[in-house]
Amino acid sequence: MIPVMEVFPVSPASLTIGQLANEYASSNVFQDYQEKIAANTLKRHKDDIALFSQFLTHIGMTKENLLVDAAEWSDITFGLVETFKRWQLDQGYAIASINAHISTVKVYAKLAVKAGVLSSEEYAMIKMVSGYRHKEGRNVDAKREVTRVGDKW
Repeated sequence: MIPVMEVFPVSPASLTIGQLANEYASSNVFQDYQEKIAANTLKRHKDDIALFSQFLTHIGMTKENLLVDAAEWSDITFGLVETFKRWQLDQGYAIASINAHISTVKVYAKLAVKAGVLSSEEYAMIKMVSGYRHKEGRNVDAKREVTRVGDKW
C-alpha cells in the first residue's frame, strides 16, 4: 500500500481522502489529456491556443500558459470566445481554421471545468459559441475580402 502523502502532495489533515483525490486529479487534467492525444493534434492545439493567447494579449489580457495551466482559464468567458471568433474573421482567417481554433478553445475550457477553475455555467455558455456551418461559411466569405490568412491548404 502506497502512503497517502506520496500520492497526494496536500496535507490530509484538513481534507478527506476523496477531496485529496479530487485535488490530485484536478492538478493533472491538462497533462493527462495531452498525454493521450497524437503529436500532430497536440501541435495543432499549441498553435490554436497560441493564437487565442495572441488575441487575449491584443485586447489587454495576458495569458501565457493556457496550454498547461488550468488556473489561467478561470476568467475566460463566453464573451471572450465569441469575440475571438469575430476577431479571426476580421483578421482574414479561413472559416475552417476559425472552426478548428474555436473547437480547441472549447476542449481546454472543458478541461478547466474538470480542473475546477472554470464554472460549469460559464462553460455551458462557451460551449454555445458555434463555428460556421458550410453554408454559413460561404455566406460570410461572400461578404469579406479574400486574404488567405490561416488557410491550411
